[in-house]
Amino acid sequence: MRTSESKEQNRERAKDLLKAVRAGDSEALARFRSSHPRLRGASLELIHKDARLADARWVIAREYGFASWARFKAHVEARGGKKEQI
Repeated sequence: MRTSESKEQNRERAKDLLKAVRAGDSEALARFRSSHPRLRGASLELIHKDARLADARWVIAREYGFASWARFKAHVEARGGKKEQI
């Protein structure tokens, strides 16, 4: 998996993921269920109702193998936003 080119792109990806969850997109809801410890096994209705931007950021970070958004963001910033295989 490759990191996005910039932290701005990653922020937009998180916003898009949250919008998809709020729209009821089944793939986005499944991503939350599988990648977010607090929401693992939660009902789709609960995820749809309770999802926040911080949760979407966490899901993206976890999908890239990072424990948190802060660590993922620091990694992207350290790389100068360059794509890298992780």
